[in-house]
Amino acid sequence: MATSDLPEDMLCAALPYRLGRHGLEILLISSRETRGWGIPMEWATAERHPDRTAEIEAFRAAGVKGAISRKPIGDYPSSRRLAEGEERPCLVEVYPLLVSNEAATWPEKNQRRRIWFPGNEAAEKVAESGLALIIREWQETRVSSGRGTAKMARGRGGSRHG
Repeated sequence: MATSDLPEDMLCAALPYRLGRHGLEILLISSRETRGWGIPMEWATAERHPDRTAEIEAFRAAGVKGAISRKPIGDYPSSRRLAEGEERPCLVEVYPLLVSNEAATWPEKNQRRRIWFPGNEAAEKVAESGLALIIREWQETRVSSGRGTAKMARGRGGSRHG
């Protein structure tokens, strides 16, 4: 998608993941408003590709860096509360981010919590049903294709982008 073709009401989201003690783990962050669980996301801009926007927001909101996919794994309808208090409908595109670095400090550290959850539990914890479905389907696809292995999570033997 060319940056000039971006919908006006699109959010770019990063799905931070790693292979941990419990297999595939997903990093969730708390919302600043509701304190519910979600993933880092930011409004799309014409100046930046959506995957790059998601990657930048992953550091700003969750303090993580890594290899982000250039292709989204899905999208879902949502709404976002604006500063004026009104709800704005939007479409959220989700990009998997294989985390290689977790910062001790980051811009929104004092505004959010971050916790790693096993993939299935992450899908149950997120506040938005569309995101839960994307997490479940993506995890299922990774397991059935054999891409949820330790070899892949360490960046050997295939695509490092999820």
